[in-house]
Amino acid sequence: MTIYLVGGGPADSLSSVHDQFVASAKKRGTRIAVALLGTEEETGGQLASYADPLRARWPEAEIVPIWLDDEPDAAQNQTVWPQDPEELAGMVVAGGWTPGYLEALRPHREVIAKLVRRGVPYMGFSAGAMVVGKRAIVGGWRFRGRQIIPEVWGEGVEEFEMRDGLALIGPTVDVHADVAGLGAGLAALEKGEVTTVVSIDEQTCLVIDPVSGHTLVEGGQRIHWLTKEGTAIVVRHESSAAEQERHKEYLPREREAAEREAAARQAELERLAAIKAERERELAAERAERQRVLAEQREQEKARLEAEQEERRRRQAARQRIADEKAAAAKAAAAEEEERRRHEKHEQRIAETARRKLAADKRFLPKTEEAAQEPATEQPLELAEVARTKAAGDKRLTTGPAPTE
Repeated sequence: MTIYLVGGGPADSLSSVHDQFVASAKKRGTRIAVALLGTEEETGGQLASYADPLRARWPEAEIVPIWLDDEPDAAQNQTVWPQDPEELAGMVVAGGWTPGYLEALRPHREVIAKLVRRGVPYMGFSAGAMVVGKRAIVGGWRFRGRQIIPEVWGEGVEEFEMRDGLALIGPTVDVHADVAGLGAGLAALEKGEVTTVVSIDEQTCLVIDPVSGHTLVEGGQRIHWLTKEGTAIVVRHESSAAEQERHKEYLPREREAAEREAAARQAELERLAAIKAERERELAAERAERQRVLAEQREQEKARLEAEQEERRRRQAARQRIADEKAAAAKAAAAEEEERRRHEKHEQRIAETARRKLAADKRFLPKTEEAAQEPATEQPLELAEVARTKAAGDKRLTTGPAPTE
C-alpha cells in the first residue's frame, strides 16, 4: 500500500500511518520529498510538523523540501523540483490552499504517477489528499445557489468547482468531513462528473494500494464512501480500528442509558396507561350516569305520557258520559214528547169519538133533552168532561134514560 490520504493535518493519532510510510520508504532509499505551497520564507515554519514525525522514526532520512509555486506561467513559476526525482524514497504533500496545490503539482503529474507506480509511498495531508483523484474538488461553498458547506471551508471560492486532478486514483477525494460535512462530496456526485467520492475525517487516513485497490482506514475517526446509484446517492461509513475500540467503551454507557431511557419510557407508558384507565373509568361512570339519568328521564316521560293518556281517556270518558247523558236525556225527552203526542192524539181520538157519539146520541134524545144539551155542545169540552160525557152517554145507551124524580 503506497498512497496515504489524510483528512486533516499531522496528528498524534496518525502514528501508525507514519510507521507504515517510513517502513515502505526505507525499501527505496533515504530521500523524502516534502512539498509545501509557497516560498521557504512563507511556509518554512510548517516544514517541521511534516518532517519531524518521519525523522523521529528514521533519523537517517534526508528531507527534501519542495517549495511549490502555483504561477500558471511556466516561465515565471519558481517551483524547484528535486534532481533525480525517480530516486525519491517517498513523497509528502502538505495541506493548504487546494487550488494552488493542484495548479503547482499538475505540471509534474507524470513524475508523481511514475513514483507511485514504482511503489514509492505518497502521503497527502488535506489539500495534498484532495488533488490525487481523476477529478479534484478545488473549492466552493455554494452549489447552484445553495450553501453546501461552511463558507470558511470554501477555499476562498464561492461557487462549487472541480478540475482535473493528478489521477493517481479514480475516486474524487474530500477531506475534513467530520467538521465540514459531506456537502462537497454530494455536490460532486450531483454535478454528474464523478460516480464515487471518498470523504475523510480529520485525524484519519485512507491507505490505498493502487495496484489491487485494497483500502485500509487508519487513525482515530472514519471515512465515508459516497456513490451514485441511479438517481440515489448511497453513503457507506467505514470506521478505523481506533474508532471501533472507542465505540466499545461507549457501548456499556449507551446500553445503560438506553435501559434507563427504556425504563423511563416504560414508566411513562404505565403512567399514561393508568391515566387512560382512570379516564376510561371516569368516562364509563359518566356514561353510566348519563344512561341512568336518561333512563330515569325516559321513565318519567313515559309516566307523564301515560298520565296524560290516562287523563285524556278520563276526559274522553267524561265527555262520552256527558254525551251519553245528553243523548239519553234527549232520547227521554223525545220519548216523553212522543208519549205526550201519542197521548194527545189518543185523547183527541177519544174526544173525537166522544163527540161523534154525542152527535149520534143527540139524534135519539127527546127535544127537551136536546135543548137542554145544546148549550153544552156550543162550548168546548175539556178532556175530563168529554170523558164524563162519554161515560154518561155510554151508560144511557146501555140503561136507558135516567129516571126522573
